[in-house]
Amino acid sequence: MKIAFLFPGQGSVFAGMGRDIFTEWEEAREVYEQAAYITDRDIAMLSFTAPRQQLIETTNAHLAVFIHSLAVNAILRKQGIVPNFLCGHSLGQFAAITAAGVLTIEGGLRLVEHRGILLAEACKQHSGGMIAVRGCSRKEINDIIRLFPEGKICIAGFNGRDEIVVSGDLAKIKVTMRKLRECGGAVSILGVSGAFHSKAMANAAHYFAMEIEKLDFRNPKYPVVSTASGVLLESAGEIKRDLVNHMLQPIHWDLVLTTLFEQAVDCWIEIGPGKVLTGFVLRWNRGARCFYTYNSASIKKLILDIKIIE
Repeated sequence: MKIAFLFPGQGSVFAGMGRDIFTEWEEAREVYEQAAYITDRDIAMLSFTAPRQQLIETTNAHLAVFIHSLAVNAILRKQGIVPNFLCGHSLGQFAAITAAGVLTIEGGLRLVEHRGILLAEACKQHSGGMIAVRGCSRKEINDIIRLFPEGKICIAGFNGRDEIVVSGDLAKIKVTMRKLRECGGAVSILGVSGAFHSKAMANAAHYFAMEIEKLDFRNPKYPVVSTASGVLLESAGEIKRDLVNHMLQPIHWDLVLTTLFEQAVDCWIEIGPGKVLTGFVLRWNRGARCFYTYNSASIKKLILDIKIIE
C-alpha cells in the first residue's frame, strides 16, 4: 500500500479545531506545548476558543492550521502510519516539508509565522479575495481576466479537472463573479482574507524569499510533491528553490494528483482540519481510498481501517 499525506491550507480552519485531539492524544499535546514555547503564543487556546472570525485572520489561521496538521502527523507516526509521499495545498506545503523532516518544528513555525505576518500586511495594502470556479473552461476564465488591467485578476490555482481558483482585487473579483456566472459557471467565495497567489503578494514574496535563505533545510525523509510543477522533490535544495516563488505561483493541485496517481498511491490521508483535499481526490477518482483526520473520531477510524487493510 502506498500512502500520500495531504496537508490542507488555511481555508480549512474552523472554530474549536484540535480541542478533542489535544484532550485525547498525548502526542498532540506535546506538539501544541512545543509550539507555545517556540512562539510564546497559546496556539491551543486560540484554536479551541477563538470565534471563526478571529481564526480566519491570516496570522492566526497560519499557526492554527499548521500546528493542527503537525499534531495529527505526530499521532499517526506514533501509530506506525507513515507516508510514501507528502504534499500540501498552499500553507499546507510548509506542514508537509516539516513533517518530511526538511525543517524542524521550530524552523517550520518560524517560516509559517513570518509568512502569515507578511501576507497579513499585504492584505492591508491590497484589498483582495479569492473564488473557486466550476463549469467554466480555462479559456473562458482567461478571456474574462483579460478585461481587467494586468495583475488585477489572475488564476491562482487548479484544484483538479473541474475547479479553478481566481484571485485578485476585491472590486474586480465581484465583477468577475458576475461574468463567470453569466458564462454558466458555479462560483463560490473562499474564506480567506486576501488575493493570495497573485501579484498583490509580490512584496511579501520578496521578503519571504530572504527568510527562506536564513533557515537550514535538510533532505526530506520522504518525497514531497511540488505544487508548482507536480515534480517529486527529493533534496533540500530542490525544496528551497520550489518555495522561493510559492506566494506568487498558482497552485497546481491537478499536477500533484496526476503525479501521485502515476506513483500508484492507493491511500490518501488528509492531515489536519477539513476534508477539502480528499474531496478533490474523489472528484478525480471516485473509487479512491480516502481518509480525513480533522477530529479524534476520524483519526480513530483511520487507525482501525488501516489495520484492517494491512
